[in-house]
Amino acid sequence: MLIQKEIKIEDTSYFENINENALCFDIETTGLNRKYSHISVIGTGCLRDGYIIFRQWLLENPSKEKEMLEEFSEYLKNFGAIIQYNGNSFDIPYVRERCSLMALPDPFENMQCEDYYIYAKKFRHLLKLENLKQKSLETLFNIRRKDKISGAQCINAYSHYLAFGDSQSKNALLLHNEEDVLGLLKISSLTALDKIPDTIKIHNAYVPQALDTSFIIEFVFDQRLPFMIDYRSETHNIQLKNRRGILHLNGEKCWRKYFFSNPKDYFYIPSEDHAIHKSVGIYFDKDSRTKATRENCYEKKEDIYFYQPCDILSPAMRKTYKDKCSWINSKSLLSASDDELAELVKNYLI
Repeated sequence: MLIQKEIKIEDTSYFENINENALCFDIETTGLNRKYSHISVIGTGCLRDGYIIFRQWLLENPSKEKEMLEEFSEYLKNFGAIIQYNGNSFDIPYVRERCSLMALPDPFENMQCEDYYIYAKKFRHLLKLENLKQKSLETLFNIRRKDKISGAQCINAYSHYLAFGDSQSKNALLLHNEEDVLGLLKISSLTALDKIPDTIKIHNAYVPQALDTSFIIEFVFDQRLPFMIDYRSETHNIQLKNRRGILHLNGEKCWRKYFFSNPKDYFYIPSEDHAIHKSVGIYFDKDSRTKATRENCYEKKEDIYFYQPCDILSPAMRKTYKDKCSWINSKSLLSASDDELAELVKNYLI
């Protein structure tokens, strides 16, 4: 059974990052084993002249699966790109396996395949996602679903439909698949996040008056973000909206250590808890010095420090030698070039 409908687009901001050459698709199956179960539903959606063109194939008889796949493969020839959610791991291998078992060619050969799951995983911390399910992403876009069943429950709904011809089960299955496809189209603006880091330009960087434990970096980027991000943590806050962003660094007055890279050239002075170069250390009594190691070859200083995800600005201070992240002071931030600050912001985003 082929179902077709046109859905008028009311809010175009959702779809700025998807073109008419791309087709979103999602499948429902009778099980996870690609060799012994079937594809029960294939849903697709694309954009045309202010409308979503929605198509859905329902397998009413398992013996007709080959015909359904042939129709889908033929329709696919109208597009150059496929968009899915976690489809690289599930949907695409599933369709390919079913086509192979029926001696059908690979319908995705030479097609660009984009998986939005990759973006969700990459920016999970920034989006504060509890999990990487598509439904969790949809909440960021205020998408409210009407369907009440899960992907796993779709298997039972399809079995019930085949056994009893129950229209309620059929409609629940089709609605779930339809909302997966429509939701996929709407979250396409997620791809904007991936384009932001490489187009960052610094607008302003400063210490707020009478608040030396903060540092503000204002920046702009080329790709418009159609949803707002407001990320907050102990070390920093990030706000992104439209084409503008603010990185608010929260500093802390504390001691941090600068580790020298060549401990063999240093002595560690236990009484002073720092290392000194051997050219000076030779004047210390032998009982008051030891050979420096990677863990104690440092000098330490008290200051107001700001967290940085990796060593971009220097001097990069640490709590311990093994710390991957580091800390910098406001002097380092104020003396940094715009390119260095842009790289710093980028590393907070990814």
